[in-house]
Amino acid sequence: MDSIQVALNDIEDLVGIAVKKAYLYCGTLDTVSIGIDGDAPSLFTGLGTLVTNNDFLISAVDGSAQNKTGRVLDACLGTVSFQPNKLGGGTTIVNFWSERSTDGIVWTQNSNSLRILEVSNSGETFKTTVSSALDWQIDEFIRFRVYAATGGAIEFTSPSDTVLGGEVIQGYSVLWELGER
Repeated sequence: MDSIQVALNDIEDLVGIAVKKAYLYCGTLDTVSIGIDGDAPSLFTGLGTLVTNNDFLISAVDGSAQNKTGRVLDACLGTVSFQPNKLGGGTTIVNFWSERSTDGIVWTQNSNSLRILEVSNSGETFKTTVSSALDWQIDEFIRFRVYAATGGAIEFTSPSDTVLGGEVIQGYSVLWELGER
């Protein structure tokens, strides 16, 4: 650790202030239909902020998160989770990746972000994978794209159950959390 960082740590200890870490927590209860065309992959529509802060602006239209912290985020790490509901038997391979944009119009794929998920048989199974962002610029957008590469139709659906004599409990169809490191 260099002398400047040591001095900053000492000042934080003495004054009792620290830089607030950015945190993204968003999701949707809506059903997200996943297409089968890799040239027109689906977006996570309907995402909304679950923790209110001013760190990120979430778009319900395309599921993008915009860095509104006022600073570059060097490294963020978290998870993205889905509740897939496979229609029909067999196995579906779902390709999933992230992309970024400075203007919300032109998008570039994030290198090494591709995740391949396998969803087998009919029914619902919860899936979680790593989510990360490096060098997230001020006002830059990040979003996910997804499509069913093989095996047919699939949706991400909100699970629900009736418990305790009639109380309905739900879960998110898509849940994304990301914390600054």
